Amino acid sequence: MQIKNLFDETEAEAKCYECEAFSRNEDVLNIEGIYYVQYIYPLLREITNRTIEEEALLSQMSETIHVDMLKNNWEFYSKLLDKYDTEEEAEKVIKLVPVVNKNGCRVPADFFSEKFNVVGNERVTTSIPKEYKHTIYIFGKSEVFGKGVEDADTIASYLQRLVNKQYPNTYRVVNKGVSAISDKEVDNYIKHTIFKNGDIVINIFLKRRCFDYENRRCFYHNAYKELAPAFNRIQNRESMFLDSVPHMNYKGNKVIADEIFSDIEEYLSENLKNTVENSINGTIILETAPNENFDDNLELTEYLEELSKYKVSDCNNKKIGAIVMNCNPFTLGHQYLIKTAAGMVDTLYIFVVEEDKSIFPFEHRFEMVKRGTENIDNVVVLPSGRFMISSLTFPEYFLKGEDNSIAVDTSLDVDIFGKYIADKLNISVRFAGEEPFDAVTRQYNASMKDRLPHYGVEFVEIKRKTVDETVISATTVRKYIKEKKYEELSKMVPDTTFGYLTDKGYI
Repeated sequence: MQIKNLFDETEAEAKCYECEAFSRNEDVLNIEGIYYVQYIYPLLREITNRTIEEEALLSQMSETIHVDMLKNNWEFYSKLLDKYDTEEEAEKVIKLVPVVNKNGCRVPADFFSEKFNVVGNERVTTSIPKEYKHTIYIFGKSEVFGKGVEDADTIASYLQRLVNKQYPNTYRVVNKGVSAISDKEVDNYIKHTIFKNGDIVINIFLKRRCFDYENRRCFYHNAYKELAPAFNRIQNRESMFLDSVPHMNYKGNKVIADEIFSDIEEYLSENLKNTVENSINGTIILETAPNENFDDNLELTEYLEELSKYKVSDCNNKKIGAIVMNCNPFTLGHQYLIKTAAGMVDTLYIFVVEEDKSIFPFEHRFEMVKRGTENIDNVVVLPSGRFMISSLTFPEYFLKGEDNSIAVDTSLDVDIFGKYIADKLNISVRFAGEEPFDAVTRQYNASMKDRLPHYGVEFVEIKRKTVDETVISATTVRKYIKEKKYEELSKMVPDTTFGYLTDKGYI
Protein backbone atom coordinates (compact mmCIF):
# COMPACT_ATOMS: atom_id res chain seq x y z
CA MET A 1 0.00 0.00 0.00
CA GLN A 2 1.37 3.39 -0.98
CA ILE A 3 0.98 6.60 1.00
CA LYS A 4 -2.12 8.63 0.32
CA ASN A 5 -1.62 11.22 -2.38
CA LEU A 6 -3.10 14.47 -1.11
CA PHE A 7 -3.49 15.66 -4.66
CA ASP A 8 -5.49 12.63 -5.80
CA GLU A 9 -8.49 13.08 -3.55
CA THR A 10 -11.97 12.28 -4.75
CA GLU A 11 -14.38 15.14 -5.31
CA ALA A 12 -16.15 14.32 -2.04
CA GLU A 13 -12.90 14.24 -0.11
CA ALA A 14 -11.83 17.50 -1.69
CA LYS A 15 -14.57 19.51 -0.02
CA CYS A 16 -12.24 20.74 2.68
CA TYR A 17 -12.86 23.51 5.14
CA GLU A 18 -10.90 26.29 3.43
CA CYS A 19 -13.20 26.34 0.39
CA GLU A 20 -16.20 27.59 2.31
CA ALA A 21 -14.94 29.13 5.49
CA PHE A 22 -12.38 31.81 4.72
CA SER A 23 -14.90 33.91 2.82
CA ARG A 24 -17.04 33.97 5.97
CA ASN A 25 -14.14 34.91 8.22
CA GLU A 26 -12.18 37.21 5.96
CA ASP A 27 -12.66 40.19 8.27
CA VAL A 28 -11.82 38.50 11.55
CA LEU A 29 -8.26 39.91 11.51
CA ASN A 30 -8.87 42.84 9.24
CA ILE A 31 -7.83 45.24 11.97
CA GLU A 32 -5.27 47.98 11.53
CA GLY A 33 -2.22 47.41 13.69
CA ILE A 34 -1.83 43.63 13.36
CA TYR A 35 0.51 42.25 10.72
CA TYR A 36 -0.79 38.99 9.25
CA VAL A 37 1.39 36.63 7.20
CA GLN A 38 0.47 33.22 5.82
CA TYR A 39 2.59 30.42 4.44
CA ILE A 40 1.95 27.14 2.67
CA TYR A 41 3.96 24.38 4.31
CA PRO A 42 5.93 22.30 1.76
CA LEU A 43 4.98 18.75 0.87
CA LEU A 44 7.86 16.36 0.41
CA ARG A 45 6.79 15.57 -3.16
CA GLU A 46 7.22 19.27 -4.04
CA ILE A 47 10.91 19.22 -3.15
CA THR A 48 13.12 18.80 -6.22
CA ASN A 49 16.42 18.21 -4.43
CA ARG A 50 15.35 15.34 -2.19
CA THR A 51 18.01 13.31 -0.41
CA ILE A 52 18.27 9.53 -0.63
CA GLU A 53 16.52 9.18 2.72
CA GLU A 54 13.72 11.53 1.66
CA GLU A 55 13.24 9.60 -1.59
CA ALA A 56 12.83 6.49 0.52
CA LEU A 57 10.20 8.22 2.66
CA LEU A 58 7.87 8.54 -0.32
CA SER A 59 7.60 4.77 -0.52
CA GLN A 60 6.96 4.21 3.17
CA MET A 61 3.67 2.74 4.35
CA SER A 62 2.78 5.56 6.74
CA GLU A 63 2.40 9.27 6.20
CA THR A 64 3.51 10.33 9.66
CA ILE A 65 6.40 9.27 11.86
CA HIS A 66 5.49 7.22 14.93
CA VAL A 67 7.09 4.99 17.55
CA ASP A 68 6.65 1.70 15.67
CA MET A 69 8.54 3.13 12.71
CA LEU A 70 11.52 3.83 14.94
CA LYS A 71 11.49 0.31 16.35
CA ASN A 72 11.24 -1.32 12.94
CA ASN A 73 13.87 0.76 11.18
CA TRP A 74 15.95 2.72 13.67
CA GLU A 75 19.03 2.82 11.45
CA PHE A 76 17.07 4.65 8.78
CA TYR A 77 15.16 7.08 11.01
CA SER A 78 18.19 7.90 13.12
CA LYS A 79 19.63 9.55 9.99
CA LEU A 80 16.49 11.67 9.57
CA LEU A 81 16.19 12.70 13.22
CA ASP A 82 19.95 13.26 13.22
CA LYS A 83 20.18 14.16 16.89
CA TYR A 84 19.48 11.15 19.06
CA ASP A 85 21.65 8.15 19.81
CA THR A 86 18.89 5.78 20.84
CA GLU A 87 15.30 4.95 19.96
CA GLU A 88 14.28 5.79 23.53
CA GLU A 89 15.59 9.34 23.19
CA ALA A 90 13.84 9.80 19.85
CA GLU A 91 10.53 8.47 21.15
CA LYS A 92 10.40 11.34 23.61
CA VAL A 93 10.11 13.92 20.82
CA ILE A 94 7.58 12.09 18.64
CA LYS A 95 5.25 11.24 21.51
CA LEU A 96 1.68 12.31 20.83
CA VAL A 97 0.28 14.90 23.23
CA PRO A 98 -3.48 14.70 23.86
CA VAL A 99 -5.66 17.50 22.54
CA VAL A 100 -8.23 18.95 24.96
CA ASN A 101 -11.10 21.42 24.75
CA LYS A 102 -10.47 24.75 26.42
CA ASN A 103 -12.55 27.90 26.13
CA GLY A 104 -14.09 26.87 22.83
CA CYS A 105 -10.84 25.71 21.23
CA ARG A 106 -9.00 22.43 20.76
CA VAL A 107 -5.53 22.87 22.26
CA PRO A 108 -2.67 20.61 23.41
CA ALA A 109 -2.90 19.29 26.96
CA ASP A 110 -0.19 20.39 29.37
CA PHE A 111 2.74 18.00 29.24
CA PHE A 112 6.10 17.95 30.98
CA SER A 113 9.17 15.95 29.94
CA GLU A 114 12.90 16.18 29.44
CA LYS A 115 12.73 16.90 25.72
CA PHE A 116 9.60 18.97 25.27
CA ASN A 117 6.90 20.65 27.30
CA VAL A 118 3.43 22.09 26.90
CA VAL A 119 2.60 24.80 29.44
CA GLY A 120 -0.67 26.68 29.58
CA ASN A 121 -1.79 24.62 26.54
CA GLU A 122 1.03 26.02 24.39
CA ARG A 123 4.22 24.29 23.27
CA VAL A 124 7.12 25.93 25.08
CA THR A 125 9.19 28.41 23.08
CA THR A 126 12.72 28.71 24.41
CA SER A 127 14.75 31.92 24.83
CA ILE A 128 11.70 34.18 25.37
CA PRO A 129 12.98 37.49 26.80
CA LYS A 130 11.80 38.65 30.22
CA GLU A 131 10.80 42.02 28.76
CA TYR A 132 9.11 42.47 25.39
CA LYS A 133 6.87 44.97 23.61
CA HIS A 134 4.97 42.81 21.14
CA THR A 135 4.15 39.19 20.37
CA ILE A 136 4.60 37.01 17.30
CA TYR A 137 2.00 34.22 17.18
CA ILE A 138 2.55 31.18 14.95
CA PHE A 139 -0.59 29.16 14.22
CA GLY A 140 -0.78 25.79 12.53
CA LYS A 141 -0.98 22.06 13.08
CA SER A 142 1.57 19.47 14.20
CA GLU A 143 4.21 20.89 11.87
CA VAL A 144 4.12 24.15 13.83
CA PHE A 145 3.70 22.36 17.16
CA GLY A 146 6.95 20.56 16.42
CA LYS A 147 6.37 16.82 16.33
CA GLY A 148 9.77 15.14 16.16
CA VAL A 149 11.82 17.93 17.71
CA GLU A 150 12.48 19.20 21.22
CA ASP A 151 11.50 22.60 22.57
CA ALA A 152 14.57 24.47 21.36
CA ASP A 153 14.19 23.17 17.80
CA THR A 154 10.64 24.23 16.89
CA ILE A 155 10.01 26.90 14.27
CA ALA A 156 8.94 29.25 17.07
CA SER A 157 12.12 28.74 19.11
CA TYR A 158 14.40 29.26 16.11
CA LEU A 159 12.49 32.42 15.19
CA GLN A 160 12.72 33.67 18.78
CA ARG A 161 16.51 33.37 18.74
CA LEU A 162 16.73 35.20 15.42
CA VAL A 163 14.61 38.03 16.78
CA ASN A 164 16.60 38.17 20.03
CA LYS A 165 19.87 38.52 18.15
CA GLN A 166 18.71 41.38 15.93
CA TYR A 167 16.10 43.05 18.16
CA PRO A 168 16.71 42.07 21.81
CA ASN A 169 13.90 42.50 24.37
CA THR A 170 11.31 43.45 21.75
CA TYR A 171 9.21 40.43 20.76
CA ARG A 172 8.23 37.11 22.24
CA VAL A 173 7.25 34.24 19.94
CA VAL A 174 4.28 32.06 20.93
CA ASN A 175 3.81 28.58 19.47
CA LYS A 176 0.10 28.12 18.76
CA GLY A 177 0.54 24.85 16.89
CA VAL A 178 -1.85 22.00 17.70
CA SER A 179 -1.51 18.41 16.50
CA ALA A 180 -4.41 16.51 14.95
CA ILE A 181 -6.89 19.33 14.48
CA SER A 182 -8.70 20.58 11.39
CA ASP A 183 -8.20 23.79 9.43
CA LYS A 184 -11.49 25.01 10.84
CA GLU A 185 -10.20 24.52 14.37
CA VAL A 186 -7.03 26.46 13.60
CA ASP A 187 -9.18 29.30 12.30
CA ASN A 188 -11.30 29.13 15.46
CA TYR A 189 -8.15 29.26 17.62
CA ILE A 190 -7.07 32.45 15.87
CA LYS A 191 -10.46 34.02 16.51
CA HIS A 192 -10.24 33.17 20.22
CA THR A 193 -6.90 34.87 20.71
CA ILE A 194 -6.37 38.44 21.93
CA PHE A 195 -3.93 40.50 19.86
CA LYS A 196 -2.45 43.90 20.57
CA ASN A 197 -1.44 46.68 18.25
CA GLY A 198 1.93 45.78 16.77
CA ASP A 199 1.59 42.00 17.12
CA ILE A 200 2.36 39.65 14.25
CA VAL A 201 0.15 36.68 13.33
CA ILE A 202 1.69 33.91 11.22
CA ASN A 203 -0.51 31.13 9.85
CA ILE A 204 1.23 28.10 8.31
CA PHE A 205 -1.04 25.55 6.60
CA LEU A 206 -0.84 22.62 4.22
CA LYS A 207 -1.82 22.94 0.58
CA ARG A 208 -5.14 21.43 -0.48
CA ARG A 209 -5.98 20.51 -4.07
CA CYS A 210 -9.48 21.88 -3.91
CA PHE A 211 -8.60 25.35 -2.70
CA ASP A 212 -8.14 28.23 -5.11
CA TYR A 213 -5.07 29.86 -3.58
CA GLU A 214 -4.65 32.46 -6.28
CA ASN A 215 -8.11 33.92 -5.61
CA ARG A 216 -8.49 33.22 -1.92
CA ARG A 217 -9.58 36.11 0.25
CA CYS A 218 -7.53 35.72 3.38
CA PHE A 219 -7.78 37.57 6.65
CA TYR A 220 -5.68 40.59 5.69
CA HIS A 221 -4.81 40.48 2.05
CA ASN A 222 -4.55 38.09 -0.87
CA ALA A 223 -0.91 37.31 -0.17
CA TYR A 224 0.57 33.96 0.81
CA LYS A 225 3.97 32.41 0.31
CA GLU A 226 4.93 28.85 -0.48
CA LEU A 227 7.86 27.55 1.55
CA ALA A 228 8.92 24.79 -0.85
CA PRO A 229 11.15 27.10 -2.96
CA ALA A 230 13.24 27.90 0.13
CA PHE A 231 14.19 24.21 0.32
CA ASN A 232 14.72 23.82 -3.42
CA ARG A 233 17.24 26.67 -3.39
CA ILE A 234 19.56 24.87 -0.96
CA GLN A 235 22.58 23.24 -2.61
CA ASN A 236 23.94 20.00 -1.13
CA ARG A 237 20.86 19.84 1.06
CA GLU A 238 20.78 17.44 4.00
CA SER A 239 17.70 15.42 4.97
CA MET A 240 15.13 17.63 6.68
CA PHE A 241 11.82 15.75 6.38
CA LEU A 242 10.76 13.08 8.86
CA ASP A 243 7.75 11.84 6.87
CA SER A 244 5.53 12.85 3.98
CA VAL A 245 2.75 14.66 5.89
CA PRO A 246 5.23 16.38 6.45
CA HIS A 247 7.07 16.96 9.70
CA MET A 248 10.57 18.43 9.78
CA ASN A 249 13.65 17.75 11.83
CA TYR A 250 15.50 20.64 13.44
CA LYS A 251 17.30 21.53 10.21
CA GLY A 252 14.04 21.95 8.31
CA ASN A 253 12.48 24.06 11.06
CA LYS A 254 15.49 26.33 10.97
CA VAL A 255 15.06 26.87 7.20
CA ILE A 256 11.42 27.86 7.76
CA ALA A 257 12.29 30.19 10.64
CA ASP A 258 15.01 31.84 8.55
CA GLU A 259 12.53 32.38 5.71
CA ILE A 260 9.91 33.89 8.00
CA PHE A 261 12.41 36.17 9.71
CA SER A 262 13.66 37.41 6.35
CA ASP A 263 10.10 38.24 5.33
CA ILE A 264 9.07 40.06 8.50
CA GLU A 265 12.36 41.74 9.45
CA GLU A 266 11.50 45.03 7.74
CA TYR A 267 8.19 45.14 9.56
CA LEU A 268 9.87 44.33 12.89
CA SER A 269 12.23 47.28 12.53
CA GLU A 270 9.56 49.73 11.36
CA ASN A 271 7.04 48.59 13.95
CA LEU A 272 9.48 49.14 16.81
CA LYS A 273 10.08 52.70 15.68
CA ASN A 274 6.37 53.39 16.00
CA THR A 275 5.87 51.56 19.28
CA VAL A 276 4.65 53.60 22.23
CA GLU A 277 5.47 51.65 25.36
CA ASN A 278 2.75 50.96 27.90
CA SER A 279 0.08 52.16 25.49
CA ILE A 280 -3.34 51.12 26.75
CA ASN A 281 -5.31 52.82 24.02
CA GLY A 282 -3.40 50.89 21.38
CA THR A 283 -4.71 47.49 22.33
CA ILE A 284 -6.94 45.48 20.07
CA ILE A 285 -9.51 42.93 21.16
CA LEU A 286 -11.21 40.53 18.80
CA GLU A 287 -14.96 40.19 19.05
CA THR A 288 -14.68 36.67 20.41
CA ALA A 289 -13.77 36.50 24.10
CA PRO A 290 -10.21 35.27 24.76
CA ASN A 291 -11.37 32.78 27.36
CA GLU A 292 -14.50 30.90 28.22
CA ASN A 293 -17.59 33.10 28.20
CA PHE A 294 -19.05 33.37 31.71
CA ASP A 295 -21.88 35.72 30.75
CA ASP A 296 -24.49 33.11 31.63
CA ASN A 297 -22.77 31.70 34.69
CA LEU A 298 -25.35 31.96 37.48
CA GLU A 299 -22.81 31.83 40.30
CA LEU A 300 -20.76 34.65 38.80
CA THR A 301 -23.90 36.69 38.17
CA GLU A 302 -24.90 36.36 41.82
CA TYR A 303 -21.40 37.31 42.96
CA LEU A 304 -21.39 40.38 40.75
CA GLU A 305 -24.78 41.42 42.11
CA GLU A 306 -23.33 41.15 45.62
CA LEU A 307 -20.32 43.24 44.58
CA SER A 308 -22.58 45.95 43.18
CA LYS A 309 -23.59 46.79 46.74
CA TYR A 310 -20.03 48.09 47.29
CA LYS A 311 -19.83 50.15 44.12
CA VAL A 312 -18.54 53.65 44.84
CA SER A 313 -20.91 56.52 44.12
CA ASP A 314 -19.80 58.80 41.31
CA CYS A 315 -17.18 56.16 40.43
CA ASN A 316 -16.81 57.46 36.88
CA ASN A 317 -15.09 60.54 38.25
CA LYS A 318 -12.86 58.65 40.68
CA LYS A 319 -9.84 56.42 40.36
CA ILE A 320 -10.68 52.95 41.65
CA GLY A 321 -8.01 50.35 42.40
CA ALA A 322 -7.88 46.74 43.53
CA ILE A 323 -5.57 44.14 45.05
CA VAL A 324 -6.24 40.41 45.24
CA MET A 325 -4.23 38.84 48.05
CA ASN A 326 -4.12 35.61 50.03
CA CYS A 327 -2.50 36.97 53.25
CA ASN A 328 -1.39 33.65 54.67
CA PRO A 329 -1.00 35.38 57.15
CA PHE A 330 -1.28 39.18 56.88
CA THR A 331 2.20 40.75 57.09
CA LEU A 332 3.77 44.20 57.20
CA GLY A 333 4.52 43.60 53.52
CA HIS A 334 0.82 43.27 52.76
CA GLN A 335 0.08 46.34 54.86
CA TYR A 336 2.76 48.36 53.06
CA LEU A 337 1.40 47.33 49.65
CA ILE A 338 -2.12 48.36 50.66
CA LYS A 339 -1.04 51.70 52.12
CA THR A 340 1.05 52.52 49.05
CA ALA A 341 -1.73 51.59 46.62
CA ALA A 342 -4.39 53.37 48.68
CA GLY A 343 -2.40 56.57 48.34
CA MET A 344 -2.64 56.34 44.57
CA VAL A 345 -6.44 55.95 44.22
CA ASP A 346 -9.69 57.30 45.61
CA THR A 347 -10.94 53.85 46.63
CA LEU A 348 -9.04 50.58 46.96
CA TYR A 349 -10.77 47.20 47.01
CA ILE A 350 -8.91 44.38 48.78
CA PHE A 351 -10.16 40.97 47.66
CA VAL A 352 -9.05 38.29 50.11
CA VAL A 353 -8.68 34.86 48.51
CA GLU A 354 -11.65 32.83 49.70
CA GLU A 355 -10.41 29.41 48.62
CA ASP A 356 -9.55 27.43 51.75
CA LYS A 357 -6.33 25.78 50.63
CA SER A 358 -3.94 27.79 52.79
CA ILE A 359 -2.39 27.20 56.22
CA PHE A 360 -4.72 29.79 57.75
CA PRO A 361 -8.45 29.42 56.99
CA PHE A 362 -10.25 32.15 55.07
CA GLU A 363 -12.16 33.52 58.07
CA HIS A 364 -8.88 34.09 59.96
CA ARG A 365 -7.08 35.61 56.98
CA PHE A 366 -10.04 37.89 56.25
CA GLU A 367 -10.15 39.09 59.86
CA MET A 368 -6.41 39.79 59.93
CA VAL A 369 -6.76 41.94 56.81
CA LYS A 370 -9.74 43.80 58.28
CA ARG A 371 -7.88 44.56 61.50
CA GLY A 372 -4.67 45.50 59.69
CA THR A 373 -6.40 48.03 57.40
CA GLU A 374 -9.03 49.54 59.71
CA ASN A 375 -7.12 52.84 59.90
CA ILE A 376 -6.94 53.27 56.11
CA ASP A 377 -10.07 55.21 55.24
CA ASN A 378 -10.40 54.47 51.51
CA VAL A 379 -9.99 50.67 51.73
CA VAL A 380 -12.86 48.19 51.25
CA VAL A 381 -12.12 44.55 52.20
CA LEU A 382 -14.17 41.89 50.38
CA PRO A 383 -14.07 38.11 49.86
CA SER A 384 -12.79 37.06 46.43
CA GLY A 385 -15.49 34.50 45.76
CA ARG A 386 -14.80 31.63 43.38
CA PHE A 387 -13.66 33.79 40.50
CA MET A 388 -10.36 35.27 41.70
CA ILE A 389 -7.37 33.04 42.48
CA SER A 390 -9.42 29.90 43.03
CA SER A 391 -9.34 26.25 42.05
CA LEU A 392 -11.71 27.22 39.23
CA THR A 393 -9.66 30.04 37.72
CA PHE A 394 -6.07 29.51 38.91
CA PRO A 395 -5.53 26.09 40.58
CA GLU A 396 -1.73 26.26 40.18
CA TYR A 397 -1.59 29.14 42.67
CA PHE A 398 -1.94 26.65 45.49
CA LEU A 399 1.18 24.79 44.30
CA LYS A 400 3.28 27.83 45.17
CA GLY A 401 6.54 26.90 46.79
CA GLU A 402 6.34 23.21 45.81
CA ASP A 403 8.09 23.52 42.46
CA ASN A 404 9.70 26.77 41.40
CA SER A 405 10.12 25.50 37.83
CA ILE A 406 6.38 25.16 37.24
CA ALA A 407 4.90 27.15 34.35
CA VAL A 408 1.25 28.10 34.49
CA ASP A 409 -1.57 29.60 32.46
CA THR A 410 -3.23 32.37 34.47
CA SER A 411 -5.15 33.90 31.58
CA LEU A 412 -8.61 32.74 32.68
CA ASP A 413 -8.24 34.30 36.12
CA VAL A 414 -6.94 37.58 34.68
CA ASP A 415 -9.59 37.73 31.95
CA ILE A 416 -12.46 37.16 34.37
CA PHE A 417 -11.16 39.95 36.57
CA GLY A 418 -10.78 42.34 33.63
CA LYS A 419 -14.06 41.55 31.87
CA TYR A 420 -16.39 41.13 34.86
CA ILE A 421 -14.98 42.22 38.22
CA ALA A 422 -13.24 45.41 37.08
CA ASP A 423 -16.19 46.35 34.89
CA LYS A 424 -18.70 45.90 37.71
CA LEU A 425 -16.80 48.15 40.17
CA ASN A 426 -15.25 50.52 37.63
CA ILE A 427 -11.73 49.41 38.64
CA SER A 428 -9.11 51.07 36.45
CA VAL A 429 -5.90 49.91 38.14
CA ARG A 430 -4.80 46.68 39.77
CA PHE A 431 -1.82 46.53 42.13
CA ALA A 432 0.52 43.70 43.10
CA GLY A 433 3.82 43.40 44.92
CA GLU A 434 6.96 42.51 43.03
CA GLU A 435 7.79 38.81 43.34
CA PRO A 436 11.51 38.01 43.66
CA PHE A 437 11.11 34.41 44.84
CA ASP A 438 8.00 32.55 43.73
CA ALA A 439 7.86 31.60 40.03
CA VAL A 440 4.08 31.07 39.99
CA THR A 441 3.28 34.54 41.36
CA ARG A 442 5.87 36.06 39.04
CA GLN A 443 4.12 34.51 36.04
CA TYR A 444 0.77 35.74 37.35
CA ASN A 445 2.13 39.29 37.51
CA ALA A 446 3.46 38.98 33.97
CA SER A 447 0.06 37.79 32.76
CA MET A 448 -1.69 40.75 34.43
CA LYS A 449 0.77 43.15 32.85
CA ASP A 450 0.13 41.60 29.46
CA ARG A 451 -3.65 41.09 29.53
CA LEU A 452 -5.29 43.65 31.83
CA PRO A 453 -4.70 46.62 29.50
CA HIS A 454 -7.02 44.88 27.01
CA TYR A 455 -9.82 45.68 29.45
CA GLY A 456 -8.71 49.24 30.17
CA VAL A 457 -7.13 48.24 33.49
CA GLU A 458 -3.65 49.45 34.32
CA PHE A 459 -1.31 47.08 36.16
CA VAL A 460 1.10 48.49 38.75
CA GLU A 461 3.80 46.50 40.52
CA ILE A 462 5.03 47.89 43.83
CA LYS A 463 8.46 47.13 45.23
CA ARG A 464 8.38 44.78 48.22
CA LYS A 465 9.00 46.05 51.76
CA THR A 466 12.12 44.82 53.56
CA VAL A 467 13.17 44.43 57.19
CA ASP A 468 16.89 44.37 57.95
CA GLU A 469 17.47 44.09 54.18
CA THR A 470 15.26 40.98 54.05
CA VAL A 471 12.14 40.97 51.87
CA ILE A 472 9.04 40.35 53.98
CA SER A 473 7.16 37.26 52.84
CA ALA A 474 4.34 35.17 54.29
CA THR A 475 6.52 32.09 53.71
CA THR A 476 9.16 33.47 56.06
CA VAL A 477 6.49 34.43 58.60
CA ARG A 478 5.08 30.89 58.60
CA LYS A 479 8.60 29.57 59.06
CA TYR A 480 9.12 31.80 62.12
CA ILE A 481 5.80 30.62 63.58
CA LYS A 482 6.75 26.98 63.09
CA GLU A 483 10.18 27.52 64.63
CA LYS A 484 8.72 29.69 67.42
CA LYS A 485 10.98 32.61 66.54
CA TYR A 486 8.53 35.16 67.88
CA GLU A 487 10.96 38.07 68.10
CA GLU A 488 11.78 37.76 64.39
CA LEU A 489 8.08 37.24 63.70
CA SER A 490 7.13 40.50 65.41
CA LYS A 491 9.33 42.43 62.95
CA MET A 492 7.41 41.10 59.96
CA VAL A 493 3.76 41.36 61.01
CA PRO A 494 1.70 44.29 62.31
CA ASP A 495 0.62 44.30 65.95
CA THR A 496 -2.92 43.43 64.85
CA THR A 497 -1.73 40.19 63.24
CA PHE A 498 0.56 39.28 66.12
CA GLY A 499 -2.30 39.77 68.56
CA TYR A 500 -4.73 37.78 66.43
CA LEU A 501 -2.28 34.88 66.06
CA THR A 502 -1.84 34.88 69.83
CA ASP A 503 -5.59 34.94 70.48
CA LYS A 504 -6.19 32.03 68.14
CA GLY A 505 -3.39 29.94 69.62
CA TYR A 506 -1.06 29.99 66.59
CA ILE A 507 1.74 31.39 68.75
